[in-house]
Amino acid sequence: MADKLGTWLSSDADDMSAMARGLEIITGFDQWERWIANSHTVTLLGNCMPTVEESIDNDTRIWPKRDEPDLSTVLPHGWFTMLEAAYEGLGDFEGLAKVYGVYIAQGHLPQDSRYVDRLRWLLGDSTELTDMIGKLTKGFHPVRNVYQKPVPNLAYEHLLREFQLSDESVAYCESLRECDRRCMRRLADTMALGNADRKNMETTRVDWTTRCDGTIIDWLVMDFRAELEERMPAFFANGYVDPIVEDCEELIHAAGAGTKARCRLIVSKRFGSARHATIARDLLREAMEHEPRANDSRSIILERAINMVEPCADLLARTFLVDDDVVVFTAPVDETTLRRERPRDFMDALGRIDAIDGRPLVHDVTSGGTQDLATIEQSLRKRLERRKTEARFDDIIAASSDEYDTARADELNNLRECLNVQLKALFGSRYSLDAITCDNLFDPPVTVGERNKWLRPTAGQLGVWSAAYVLNVKRHVHGKPGENVHLPHYLAAKGLRTVMIDMLDHMLGVSAMLGIPRAQVDLDEWNALNLLRIDPHPESIDAHGHSAILRPDREFTVLYLTGTLRHTHHELELIDVSDGQRIRNAADELRMRLDMLTDRGKRWDGWDDDAEEEVRAEADDIALALALATLADPEHVLPSIDDPVVARAAAEQAKQTYMTFWHVRDENDAAPADDDDEIAGHEGDITDAANMMLMLLEQAYTNLMNVAEPGYKDW
Repeated sequence: MADKLGTWLSSDADDMSAMARGLEIITGFDQWERWIANSHTVTLLGNCMPTVEESIDNDTRIWPKRDEPDLSTVLPHGWFTMLEAAYEGLGDFEGLAKVYGVYIAQGHLPQDSRYVDRLRWLLGDSTELTDMIGKLTKGFHPVRNVYQKPVPNLAYEHLLREFQLSDESVAYCESLRECDRRCMRRLADTMALGNADRKNMETTRVDWTTRCDGTIIDWLVMDFRAELEERMPAFFANGYVDPIVEDCEELIHAAGAGTKARCRLIVSKRFGSARHATIARDLLREAMEHEPRANDSRSIILERAINMVEPCADLLARTFLVDDDVVVFTAPVDETTLRRERPRDFMDALGRIDAIDGRPLVHDVTSGGTQDLATIEQSLRKRLERRKTEARFDDIIAASSDEYDTARADELNNLRECLNVQLKALFGSRYSLDAITCDNLFDPPVTVGERNKWLRPTAGQLGVWSAAYVLNVKRHVHGKPGENVHLPHYLAAKGLRTVMIDMLDHMLGVSAMLGIPRAQVDLDEWNALNLLRIDPHPESIDAHGHSAILRPDREFTVLYLTGTLRHTHHELELIDVSDGQRIRNAADELRMRLDMLTDRGKRWDGWDDDAEEEVRAEADDIALALALATLADPEHVLPSIDDPVVARAAAEQAKQTYMTFWHVRDENDAAPADDDDEIAGHEGDITDAANMMLMLLEQAYTNLMNVAEPGYKDW
């Protein structure tokens, strides 16, 4: 844009920020809500410079000079185009989204429809996108022409079609009733979506007008989670939160905000399967029944959420929480009865069945079907017991070909002792094969609880599970690689394969970092690691597409580590990992200081011990900053560090930091846990955070040493 304007725009962040602020003042962008509602009072003359047509001399009717500027293509949205460029230069996604929102709400140009797709690309499938759509549709009013007539907005219509906003489409067409009746044809399919749902559902009228305070919504979400955690602990096994809980909470937040568009987006994104929607509907209904009053804000919010998710749920199914499993049970009504009787809901369909698994139903209407529901739950519990038994039997058959050599008991005991020593050294005194149980680690997961409890381990827990896996691989005789790989298959079925590969890699990496000679335990770990890598079975993922993830998560650990180091290293300046030039500049500065320390002939006059100490301290801080940048984002940082000397210096700082936190972790284990610690909310949370930091530091060391010595990571 600068080239076309014949000018120069600074790339300095401060200059760009000042430019953006000036343009915000010029456009009145602080009144953004009024811009998207087309109710603003600021008058902008389109482009900041006139077009050729606007520059005609009205008196002489003579065209202007040939070099008269025409910026309608360079600045299609005038001042806003310049503001858009400023936000792009700053990487301000929130500001860009707001500018795109103005383009869509005004729709001055035919090509403005493209900003709907750009908005989706910019924000992705996130809460920010649903919030933006809700704000755009909630206060939208069509732009009016000079005759104060509403003008059709093709960009806004594209938004309505893309996100299937049927109710908003009806309101939009109503606003253009007198000026553009063809909009009904353009949006007919979108409006039919909502109308079809309303025709097929016999529901009471839902209150969408009452405004709910944000505090009420937050308390409702907290109570919903607390009650669900008490009723179904399997949803919250070992620090993991089942996706159905988070999906319901997101829907409650949207329902509390009172925006149907956002609710509809969440339902389409989160509740695509009938089973998932059925579980959510029944959990929300259960929460609704626990509300003391039917007309307060909390009940209204839950009623809205149920109303939005119910069209996607199975009308003839019901959710049962059986032990540690969630079962969606559909009334077994035959097709003939379904077509003839057309039952309205689950209880209506249940009234047309005499028995479940040979257990008779009483059809006691006065009790609300309580006895029949208890009968179904008993049957489901029996089915669950059979499934667990069959899974364990299949496990025994699959493992029967493995040759267990009882004569190697001493060898296995020695391996167990070595693994325990390694676990206590790596993760602290609380972690060993004797202290942490690994029950059912190699049993096929059958229930929700059996799957969830493996998906959010701490580094110490995963280390113990990895050691148990190494021990079991050693216990069974494997001929050729790839044979008898049922153990890796069971780990993949629990979503543990990827994180366990990283853990075994870490266990081998620490030995290399500390210079410990390779022993038999390292060979056994490498064999187990190789089996995991060649395992062909797909890894299990949850409803959000995630396999197991360590806790605390990586983002929290990086922030906690850098925050701690900035307190101990006052001169430490962190490097922006997204700025490749800054990383290269830091590497050059480190190399310069390292050369000064190693080549006295190039030092300046007056070089003394104090100067050397100062340069060394600066080099250490820069090397530590590079190590932290590598730890935070190795994929983007490592390509900018191509000097082996610099990489080795940064690796050495990662190693020294590792040793420092290692001693701190051990001191914490030796002292009683602090009840007021807020890192993770449970005993030993400092140890868990420290173990995660140690793991990331070792990974940074290994990656940097691989640059300093290509092939360093040869295991």
